[in-house]
Amino acid sequence: MQHRRPRLSKKRKTLLASAVALAAAAVLTTVALAAPEFKNDTGWAWQLPPLPTRWGSGGAPGMLMRLDRMTPNRLQVTLAYPFETRRDVFKFRPVAFSAGGQRFEFQWDGDATQDQIKMMMSVYSLDLNQVPHEVPAAGAQEGSQTPPIAFLGIEKLTSERFENVVAPALSRKLKEATGQTLSYPFTDKPYEFELTTLDGKRLTSKELRGKVILLAAWTTSNVPSLAAMTSLKEIYRKLNSNGLEIIGICHDFDIDQAKQSVAALGTPWANVLAPPGKEQRELWVRAAGIESFPRLLLIDRQGILRVEPSAQTVEAEIMKIIDRP
Repeated sequence: MQHRRPRLSKKRKTLLASAVALAAAAVLTTVALAAPEFKNDTGWAWQLPPLPTRWGSGGAPGMLMRLDRMTPNRLQVTLAYPFETRRDVFKFRPVAFSAGGQRFEFQWDGDATQDQIKMMMSVYSLDLNQVPHEVPAAGAQEGSQTPPIAFLGIEKLTSERFENVVAPALSRKLKEATGQTLSYPFTDKPYEFELTTLDGKRLTSKELRGKVILLAAWTTSNVPSLAAMTSLKEIYRKLNSNGLEIIGICHDFDIDQAKQSVAALGTPWANVLAPPGKEQRELWVRAAGIESFPRLLLIDRQGILRVEPSAQTVEAEIMKIIDRP
């Protein structure tokens, strides 16, 4: 015998529809409450807002993304995108969040380009040893742990926001933490610094206005930077009387070692030690943009950063501006 479904009255249909709508609203509310608030760092914005973590490939506007677990304790995010996507963008950065909203930033490992197809690939990693598991929720199975990475998004920082918002904020923070400042280098823009030498003297960009300044970042452990410091001595000898000043910025982690290295090199100019403490050094590197050695910054007599020369081109670049007012 065929059974017919009982018909619902109009009133019951209305009540049922209302119940379904309320249930759906409850589900949506639960989901919304379950997701933490995803805040950007100052100046940053979302290229891809955080979504529940998915392994393998995914996408964002103008971008392909892949998340892989390379080892039990290391995650890797690979981004591939056209050159056009990177235009006016200073930096991309994958950011992970735990279920409770704790934020973890992936570290940049390197870039590669495919000029023929005008594509760029960026690789980032996250050390899970630095990501604590959260306390299991009440009623969770014994021995269970909340996954440390529950959401993953891609932040972007435009060149304009970096120059006008992030870089000045980092400079202020560095001044508060160390009493020194070293601006991020923007070519053809005024360059400011306030530094303390190894023998306690104060050097500022304002006091040295009217000189041609070469800031030379180096470290004892980097052979090319030691070679650069040696070659700069001859340039300094020839051009110091014409208004060239060099300031060495040593990136050793011990002031006694720095003084010994300066003495061994026999550099005749003032030398500064970058803050040796871990947190202060990290802030210094971010604020000043010094991530490799040797790093040379050439500032003209008006206090404008003109070029970041190599050790091979520095003398020629100095000669271009040494006779300018």
